[in-house]
Amino acid sequence: MNQHAGLSRRGLLRLGLCSAGLPALSRVLSVPAFAQELGPGNRNVGDVRGRDEDRLFPGRDLPGGGQTEIRLNQSIHTSDPDEIEVALRLRPFDPKSWYEEWMRVADRNEEIAEGYAAQKLNVSAHQFYLRASDFCRTAIVYQQDTDESMLPGYKRAKALFDRAWELQSPPFERVTVTVDGHKLAGYFRKPGGPPGTRFPTVVVYQGADSLAENTIMGSGSYVARGMACLVVDLPGQGAAKRLQQLYMPPDTERLVSDLINYLETRPDVDATRIGLRGVSMGGYSAPRAASGEKRIQAVWTSAGSHDVLRDLFEYYPPIQQRVRWIIGARDLEDARRKLKDYTVEGVAHKIECPMLIGYGPTDRIMDPQGAYRLYQAAVNSDRKMWSDAGHPHHDEKSGGPQPMRLPTAQDWAARRLGAGPPDGGPDPRGPARWSRTLTRDGPPGAARREEMRLMKYSGLLVGAVAAALTATVIPGRTQQRPWVLRDFAMDGGQFYLRVPEFVEASQATFLKDEDRVIGVTGEGVSKAYPAAAVTWHHGVEDRIGRLPVFVTW
Repeated sequence: MNQHAGLSRRGLLRLGLCSAGLPALSRVLSVPAFAQELGPGNRNVGDVRGRDEDRLFPGRDLPGGGQTEIRLNQSIHTSDPDEIEVALRLRPFDPKSWYEEWMRVADRNEEIAEGYAAQKLNVSAHQFYLRASDFCRTAIVYQQDTDESMLPGYKRAKALFDRAWELQSPPFERVTVTVDGHKLAGYFRKPGGPPGTRFPTVVVYQGADSLAENTIMGSGSYVARGMACLVVDLPGQGAAKRLQQLYMPPDTERLVSDLINYLETRPDVDATRIGLRGVSMGGYSAPRAASGEKRIQAVWTSAGSHDVLRDLFEYYPPIQQRVRWIIGARDLEDARRKLKDYTVEGVAHKIECPMLIGYGPTDRIMDPQGAYRLYQAAVNSDRKMWSDAGHPHHDEKSGGPQPMRLPTAQDWAARRLGAGPPDGGPDPRGPARWSRTLTRDGPPGAARREEMRLMKYSGLLVGAVAAALTATVIPGRTQQRPWVLRDFAMDGGQFYLRVPEFVEASQATFLKDEDRVIGVTGEGVSKAYPAAAVTWHHGVEDRIGRLPVFVTW
C-alpha cells in the first residue's frame, strides 16, 4: 500500500468525503465554508442583498438622490484647517453629512469665540464669531424649506454674525428699505471720504444661495474702487424668504425700482451713477430689471441668463426644489408653469445701459447658452460677453487646477460708473497683485514694465520697524488727508490682504491710543496700517500713489 505524508489511500478518501460535505454542514450551522482562509476579509462575504438606498442616494428630495449635486463637496485645496477637516470627513453629495460636518466646526469656532469674549479679548472673539457664522451659513445654504434644521441653522448663523459685530465697529450700515410694500433688512457700505461726498453705488441682486451678510462682507473690492454697495435680502432671498415668506416675482424691475428710490434719498449716493450686479441666478434678475428701470446705468452678471426655466431649472436638476421655493410654487409642475414668465423674451431689447454678460463655458449650474441668448436679444445695449465667470468654484471643490480669476467685473463697473477714490484715498486700479501679475505670467507690455520698474526702485517694503511707531500717521511735507487701514477681520481671509480698505484718520475710532501702527508716506499720501491687522493677515498689498507696497512685520 502506497503512502504519502503519512496518509493511506483510504485516509485520503475519507478526507475527501468529509471535505465534500463541509459546505452543506456549514449551511446548517450558518458558518461560511473555509471562513478561516479569508480572515478579517470574510466580514462582507455572504452579504446577500442589492442596492443600499440610504447610502447610495442620501438626498431623497434631490434628483438622482444627490449624486449630481456638485455643490455638496469640499476641496482639500485650502489653507484653512477647519475646511480641510470637513473635506476629509465629509461624505460627498450627502446633505446630512454636509450639514453635520459644517455645524461641527461651527460649534468649535463658537466655543473659541466664547472663550475670548469671556476674557474681553474682543478682536479675537470677533474673528471666531465670524468664522462660526460663516460655517453655519455654509451648513444650511443649500437646504430646502422642507428641512427641519434649515430655519434654526439660518437664525444661528445670523445671530453669530450680529454677535461678532457687537464687538467691533462694523464696516457697514444696517438699513431697512420698503420694497414692494414690505420692510426688508439690508446693509449699506461705502468708502471713506470727506463729508458730503456722493458715491456711485452698486446694487447687488443676489442669487439662489446668497445671504446679505456674506454678500456685504464680500463687497470690499468694490468699495476699494470708490463705489458704495447696497445689499438687501429681496423676496426669494435670505431673511425675506425664510422669515417673511416673500417670493421672487418675474418682473424684478419693480423690486429694483424701490431700491433706487431709497438710494435717491441718501445724501452720500450719486443717484445718477447706479449700477446693478447680478450674482448667479441674479444673472436673470439684473438684466430683466434693467429692461424696465432706466435709472440703472450699467449691469454686469456672473452667469447671464435669458430665462430661468431653460437656463437653470431644467439645466441643473438638483436646484429645482430651491427654485420652486424661491418663486413660491406648490410643487415642481407648478414651478414649471410659473417659470414661463421668468424670461427676458420680448423685453431684452429695452435694455439700453451697457452690460457685461459673464458666463462660464463649462458651467454646470447655469447654462452658458443662456448668456449667449441674452447677448443676442439685448440688441440696444452696448454689451460685452465675459467668459471668466460662471460657477467654477464648484468644479474646484472636486480638485484640479484653480485658475486665477481677475477683478474684471470690479474694474469694468468702476470705469462705467466713473468711480475713483476720494482725495488721497485708495487707487481705483486696486492693489498691486505681486503674486502673479508681476512675474512672467503677468500682463505684458509697457504697463507691466513700468510696474516692475516702480517695484525695483521704490524701496517701500515696510518691515518689523512697526514696533517703534506710534498710533499716528507719519507726516509728509506734501501729504493730503491721512488714511487708516480699517481691517474687517475675515473679509479677505486670514492671509495676505489684497483689497485693503481705508477711512480718514479722523474716522478711525476703532483705534485706541495704545494701538501700534505701521506708517507709510509717499507721493503726498500718508497711510497707517494697524499692527494687529497686519499680524492677522501676515501682510498687506497696497499702493502709495502709483507705487506698489507690501506691508508686513
